Amino acid sequence: MGSMMTGDRKPPKTAQAADPASLLDAKAQLMKDPKVRAKLKRGVEHYAREEYAEGLALFIDVWDKAPDDLDILTVIATGLTQLGVRDMAIKVIGRALTQSKPTIDLLGLMLNLAMQLDLHEVAVKVAKVMISMNPSNPDYYAILMSEHNILGNYDEAIQVGQAVIPLFPDHADLWNTLGISVKWRDGLKASLTFFENAHRLEPDNVRVLNNMAQALVPYDPARAEVMFRRALEINPNLSEPSMGLAFILFGQGKLEEAHQHYSVRHNSRRAMGHHILWSHGLPEWDGSDLTGKTLMLCGEQGIGDEVMFSCAFPALQKQAGQLVISCEHRLVPIFERSFPGARVAWHSDQVKQGYLIRHIPAVQKEINEGALKIDYAEPFASVNRYFWKSHEDVPAPQEGWLKADPERVDAWRARFAALGDGLRVGICWQSGVQKQGRSQHYFRIDDFARFTDIDGVHFINMQYGDVAEDIARAQSEYGLTVHTYDDVDMKQDIEANLAMAKNLDVIIGPGVATMFFAASVGCRAWWVASRDLWWRFGAETGTVPMSPKGQYFLAGEGDDGWARALDVVKDKLIALRDQSAP
Repeated sequence: MGSMMTGDRKPPKTAQAADPASLLDAKAQLMKDPKVRAKLKRGVEHYAREEYAEGLALFIDVWDKAPDDLDILTVIATGLTQLGVRDMAIKVIGRALTQSKPTIDLLGLMLNLAMQLDLHEVAVKVAKVMISMNPSNPDYYAILMSEHNILGNYDEAIQVGQAVIPLFPDHADLWNTLGISVKWRDGLKASLTFFENAHRLEPDNVRVLNNMAQALVPYDPARAEVMFRRALEINPNLSEPSMGLAFILFGQGKLEEAHQHYSVRHNSRRAMGHHILWSHGLPEWDGSDLTGKTLMLCGEQGIGDEVMFSCAFPALQKQAGQLVISCEHRLVPIFERSFPGARVAWHSDQVKQGYLIRHIPAVQKEINEGALKIDYAEPFASVNRYFWKSHEDVPAPQEGWLKADPERVDAWRARFAALGDGLRVGICWQSGVQKQGRSQHYFRIDDFARFTDIDGVHFINMQYGDVAEDIARAQSEYGLTVHTYDDVDMKQDIEANLAMAKNLDVIIGPGVATMFFAASVGCRAWWVASRDLWWRFGAETGTVPMSPKGQYFLAGEGDDGWARALDVVKDKLIALRDQSAP
């Protein structure tokens, strides 16, 4: 749940921006036209001040005088990339590549664009070419390792690190990137040695500070907080340390300061998919009185996040004259039923110039036709910043905040009744997104094998995705019967999730969307987590603010972490069964 941080990746210096001063100094000497030379000089000055639009205009004027000059094309592509006009930058790079063999500067720009556009297989290939052209630059090896990490090729990344660190033992970024590889493959604790080496070499390297802080969060959150804050002292504009600090502060219950840092999730310089740009162009709500005003709430992050943050909507409906909600299309009928009187519409995404643009077509049409006037818009995860000051302010309705379809609830009651007497226990065990080390935050169906000797319990599959092999293995190897319903698509049919959860005695699983679907309709939810859940907002150990019937069980790291936590869950389940017995 929530945005996952991957750590800042360091592009090679040539990928950040070609240096126009060094590239064009010699060019200016060759050009006799004093106007051209003056434009080049002014363009260089603008780039040095990061005034890329002004500098770009001057370099484009010079381009007319030298349309096939590779150096000028490279500097223009740099400016376009810095301004976010990524598709045009790609075209300029393409033209440059037709003129002559690629230079390191041009390949660096290609690499930077590939990274921004999530074309990581391309980035790996470009990094390898750059290494072949200049094998003595350790930055290129660090980039290659980083891109392998993103692709989940941890063994390959570690092999590169083991081969090149003896050649560059004092290069902090190599140690840092190797630490990231080890973190995703072997766990946080195993990575700390590598981050410590990087920190020893460069104590003020913001990437090292950020990544080491992330690894320290479960073990030494106080030191992690210090390192996140130090990274932001050095560069206040960094997104990932702000996100890391926000999650720590949320976990401490310091919600006001946490939201100040959490807002960086919308920074357009984050990688594609890590931020959203909305097309509506509406002013952001400033927390002012909503009497007689229309507020649009804009869905963001995953569908589980949309459900979690929607627990704030009933209070907002009482304050606003009109509520407009944009959400994932699968939630539209559910939100319409749960928040009567609200205008609910689905949103759609478009990738443009390397950015994820979110549109709300039906609402935009009504605005254009004059049928709807909206005063403010606010992202789902931001709207509570004005009235949740601590975990005690989070609404916790006993029966949840969403309403399942009554007819489907009745239908599932009849289907579950066919199982006979006993507790109805929903189980799930993994996320549908299993990339860049996320698997370490989830367990396997095999871990439920310890439940096979509990009588009077019916286990019901609530895991989405193709898990037929998992369920068959649980039966054949452990004798664990998990009832599954093949006529239901658990991923697409959220209505079925809610109706089924309404008929469960308890659901057990990690921090995935399914758990929040269940909690939102008042089902008893038992979260089993590898680390503390930031969205508990500093609540007492074991409690979940928006789910008064819910509990969480901390597994921690290590091979036996899940086993320890699930053994505690087993005891709780037996106690619940005994309490429910007639």
